[in-house]
Amino acid sequence: MTVGSIGYDCHSGLGHLLRDFYQHGVVQRVLIVPHRRYPRHPEWYPKEVVYHHGQAHQFLDGLDVLLLFENAWHWDVVKAAKERGIRVCLCPNYEYTPFPPNVTPDLFICASLLDMDIYERWPCTFIPIPARDDIPWRLRERALEFVHNAGHGQHDFAKGTPLVIEAMDYVQSPIKLLVRGPPSEPRMRDLFAQ
Repeated sequence: MTVGSIGYDCHSGLGHLLRDFYQHGVVQRVLIVPHRRYPRHPEWYPKEVVYHHGQAHQFLDGLDVLLLFENAWHWDVVKAAKERGIRVCLCPNYEYTPFPPNVTPDLFICASLLDMDIYERWPCTFIPIPARDDIPWRLRERALEFVHNAGHGQHDFAKGTPLVIEAMDYVQSPIKLLVRGPPSEPRMRDLFAQ
């Protein structure tokens, strides 16, 4: 079975997710979408598995499944895949995935039960995305430092950054909160200026 996906080849959450699925042999072909901010990493994939939007027909040739993470960016390619009889699976993120989707996939692979509730009217299944195995786990009984990954501010601050900052007013323990996000992003600067 040949599985293809559409996504970034850069240091972003979705870029790393696609790379992990490729490195573990789930995805064999990638149609690259250039990120508008982050530099590309063409060395992540062998040239023979990389395609670009102008090569969509070649990308789809012989593909059995098109696996999408959160968005397709090129919904015309998804439509062409469906017309060719290629199964389309979408791992949605309810804060970011277009709703309803521009092209209805054959299956929603929901990583959370919340996603299952949102997409229940379509064929969906619950499969949590596994955590990376190169990050060691250890039991923590007490935490004084917390990290919030704000991303790029996303649509309406989908990751809840303003709420996390507001909640700090109610924290009574002496903790440290690190909020990660690009300081050059105007919406992030405005948020911290308040």
